[in-house]
Amino acid sequence: MSKKQNNYNKLKSNLTQQVSEKIPTFNLKSFAHFDRPFSFGRYITKDKSSTKTKYVITPASQKKIKHQIDSLHSFLNSPEKIAKHAFYPFIAFDIKERRSNLINKIKYYKRKQLELSGIEKDKCIEALDNLKKKGIIKKRPIRYASHIDGYIYAHYASLLSEKYEKRIQELDLGDVILAYRKLPPVKINDKEISPNNCTMARDVFEEIKKSGNNCYALAFDIHSFYDYIDHKNLYAEWAKVLEADKLPDDHLNIYKSLTKYCYIDMKEVCYYVNKDKKKPCLQVNCVKCNKKIYKKIPKILFKNAENFRSFKDWYKKFYKDTEHKKFHRNEGFYAPKPYGIPQGSAMSALLSNIYMIPFDSAMKRLAEDVGGLYRRYCDDIMFICPHDEDIKEKIIDKIKEYIYERGENLEIHPIEKWDNYSKSQCYDFTDATKIKQQPLQYLGFYFDGEKVRIREGSLARYLRKSRRAVSAMKLNAKQKLKNMHKQKIQIQEKQKKLYRHHLYEQYTHLGKRNFITYAYRTFDTVFNTSVIKQQINNHFKRLNDYIKKADEELASLCNSLN
Repeated sequence: MSKKQNNYNKLKSNLTQQVSEKIPTFNLKSFAHFDRPFSFGRYITKDKSSTKTKYVITPASQKKIKHQIDSLHSFLNSPEKIAKHAFYPFIAFDIKERRSNLINKIKYYKRKQLELSGIEKDKCIEALDNLKKKGIIKKRPIRYASHIDGYIYAHYASLLSEKYEKRIQELDLGDVILAYRKLPPVKINDKEISPNNCTMARDVFEEIKKSGNNCYALAFDIHSFYDYIDHKNLYAEWAKVLEADKLPDDHLNIYKSLTKYCYIDMKEVCYYVNKDKKKPCLQVNCVKCNKKIYKKIPKILFKNAENFRSFKDWYKKFYKDTEHKKFHRNEGFYAPKPYGIPQGSAMSALLSNIYMIPFDSAMKRLAEDVGGLYRRYCDDIMFICPHDEDIKEKIIDKIKEYIYERGENLEIHPIEKWDNYSKSQCYDFTDATKIKQQPLQYLGFYFDGEKVRIREGSLARYLRKSRRAVSAMKLNAKQKLKNMHKQKIQIQEKQKKLYRHHLYEQYTHLGKRNFITYAYRTFDTVFNTSVIKQQINNHFKRLNDYIKKADEELASLCNSLN
């Protein structure tokens, strides 16, 4: 990084620190949306008195920055203003994830359908058809808020979080709810460790060991959790956390923005931005530009409310013959019993926890009654119970009952005994042979009653990320070499190879903060095992192989340019 860039970034960092001191929940982001981002760029100018290029902040600019920070702080802490605030629509996109073990799943269902009969065979055929239809890519719908709306959600999430923590401590639920909370440090082998997936999984695995493997581990998954959160129950629990009979006007306005929300697809925004260009995207829902679509939208898309109104008028005319001419709506809001909140806002995760308080209370009481252990990580539920068929069936029935009480549209994925890939599973730890063939999966780990290891899918995903990073760096290096050749700049030997420091820092044990070092550190401390070293033994070698191939391509390009 050049001194000029370093000077600019230091000033920007100092300004961000100023805002964070006044507004702890502030997070500077410059993504594209319907309002202008909170930006410092226009306040940082070049120092005209200096002969060298140097960036400074003038006293006049500092005064404007202070005014902007004070205005935002005053707005966020004014319930009257929040109560009247008009929220922007969300922008929607899908996070695409590779579905792990797809080939193995297809083979499994093909083999299984020949062995099964009746209803089970029909379910197997249906699962196989769904798998083929959805393909290798899994989509997770995300809705993200505008800048000002995001600041409101983050600020109120912080206020609500304090009251939520107080309530769950009163109900003695602090140890059963794992996700989206700041948990206290745990002590393992006389060392204090910040809670993470390893420490959370360890509690469950230790409970199984304590029973002498004479237990069932019941893993449940809630189907499309955020999409089916019941509005009436959410309102009631939100009010209880605030210790009020009804939501205050400011909280009520936020509640309405998250239940009666509307959104616009990012592809539709992209089409609007590029419609007047010589070669615009020909399709409003273009699949080809999906990966790069975000780059086609300028960061400052709408400079003021008038720009947004123009977009709104265009949208209404363009989609006049569709059901979403006034933007896409939360379909669940218009159901007889409204449901659904967006996944992606700064409040959604906390609200999902608040919504589940009665469920968590009932499940903990059930665990105490049967001598078991209950844990919930968002929509993943884990229940360890004694090896008793009646107790197991009682738990399964009660979970379905309690979930139905939370919302009629909420569903637990059923446990299918024939299906090893079902999202909900029953693991019998008394059957040592079967549990070793199909070990318990929990928070990214496998456990067979004796050994713990990281899921192969997690390692494979990390390897794919490192491979993509090498490819991206290789493309940048090629472009740089071509530009140097065009400008007749002599290419040195070191420029014919990839810059390795960043790759090693991010994707190998040589870095300080990455998945590999986290795995080494936590496995040695938490699980006291060296299995992880065996699992990732070839990771460093594979990364070096990718880098070596990239270096060969760069050398070949240099030869062709000469």
